[in-house]
Amino acid sequence: MNDVKHDPPVCPLHGKPTMRATCQKCNAAYMRGYLSTMRKTRPAKAILERAKQRARRQGIPYSLRRQDIAVPARCPVLGLPLIVGEVRSDGSPSLDRIDPAKG
Repeated sequence: MNDVKHDPPVCPLHGKPTMRATCQKCNAAYMRGYLSTMRKTRPAKAILERAKQRARRQGIPYSLRRQDIAVPARCPVLGLPLIVGEVRSDGSPSLDRIDPAKG
C-alpha cells in the first residue's frame, strides 16, 4: 500500500473539526477524513459498501459478504500491482458483477 499524505479535514468555520455535535460543516469535514482513512485501511469493506449501494440503486440482488472479498497485492489475471488508497486508476481494485440468472 502506498503511504499518501493528505491534508487533514478542515471546517471552514472552526478549522479543526472539533464542533461535530453542533456544526454540520465540522461533522462533514470529520466524516470526509474518516471515510478516506477507512477506504485506505479497509479497502474490501469500502468496495463492498459501494457494491451494495449500486445493487440497491439498480434493483439487483446483492448477497456478498466480507468473507467473499479479498484484495490481493497484485491483479490475479494480469499480475499488475493493485493501488489502494489513491485516486481511481487502472491499478485500482474492483469487483466484477455476475448475473446468476444468465448462467
